[in-house]
Amino acid sequence: MSERTVVKKKKKWGKIFEYTPTVRSSILTEELAEEIEKDVKNSNAITPQSLANKHNIKVSLAKRILKKLEEKGDLKLVHSSGKNKLYSK
Repeated sequence: MSERTVVKKKKKWGKIFEYTPTVRSSILTEELAEEIEKDVKNSNAITPQSLANKHNIKVSLAKRILKKLEEKGDLKLVHSSGKNKLYSK
């Protein structure tokens, strides 16, 4: 991966907030797809956010992957409220 950079952002009253942005992949490779399928089959419940954090991909990509697995029949949508969705086997 690339070298991590520290971003400094000035806030009110002269305070400086430092953070390191995480660069996540937006491209799905075949190796990553196989790894995600194995991971999904072994887990009881999964959310797009947890999948994105675990495999260092964007949340939008994780949502698309989980939606395709749901259409395929490997997953079921257990709970959906607002922006959060919970999938299970």
